[in-house]
Amino acid sequence: MALEDVTGIQFVDAESHGDIHSYYVRFSGPGHEDTLVRSYFSNPNLDDNEKRTEFQPEKLHAFDEFRDRYVGQEGIVFVTRLRHSS
Repeated sequence: MALEDVTGIQFVDAESHGDIHSYYVRFSGPGHEDTLVRSYFSNPNLDDNEKRTEFQPEKLHAFDEFRDRYVGQEGIVFVTRLRHSS
């Protein structure tokens, strides 16, 4: 991926499976519609074997730290995405 192809960066808190959320950084292309890359952070609701477990706040720390450091710089934004019911 060429850096000049990136036109937007979003830190995302996305509702994915009921009470479980996914936390990632999304790099988008022209018009912000095209996702070029998503980089996921450890999910605080899953254990190391990807099984549901009690909320682990320490796993959310890295996402919060990077979000707080970069949101607001050079057009980087924070987005909350709610799951759409089908």
